[in-house]
Amino acid sequence: MRALLLQSEEDDGEGNDTMKKTAALILIICMALALYGAGFRWLAVTSGSMEPAFGPGAAILIRPCDVSRLKEGDIVTCSLGSGDRKVTHRLIRIEEDTGRIVTRGDANKQEDAPADPDTVLGKVCLAVPKAGYAVLFMESMYGKITFCGSCLLLLLFSTVLSARNPVSDRTHPAHKAHACREADSGPVSGNCKSE
Repeated sequence: MRALLLQSEEDDGEGNDTMKKTAALILIICMALALYGAGFRWLAVTSGSMEPAFGPGAAILIRPCDVSRLKEGDIVTCSLGSGDRKVTHRLIRIEEDTGRIVTRGDANKQEDAPADPDTVLGKVCLAVPKAGYAVLFMESMYGKITFCGSCLLLLLFSTVLSARNPVSDRTHPAHKAHACREADSGPVSGNCKSE
């Protein structure tokens, strides 16, 4: 009987741990979706034009910004042409007469052509070296399938584990009191009080 109670307590720990990990993953996904909904975007850096600030393979997080609040030295991302191509460079100046912005990559000698303010997608608020490869993968069809499949498998696994080992039943005080009365001799792992 004692071995059965100890096994039950070990199972509770595994179930709780899995549920905590699942809850943490769900929280992270919700936070990422909230950031995405607020206009934040992860982009992958594909050139060395901003070295040494960040280089190829880095991931940058951009947030929406009011162009009128930008200042010299801010790093901004602008869309070029149809919007599929983006450039992330340091703001050199805003032309007073036209309001157009002029940028230049830290590693470049020449300034970029002036861009309209409505092409600014956002201001860089975070750069993570080498994480851009993950961003590129997640943007691919394989990355999306892998992410969705992993989430579904984790959800399925946690559901099966919690159904096999219901945490609420084993942690309920009545269950513990019953288990303590059933124990052959004395406390089990310090969870039962001696009478």
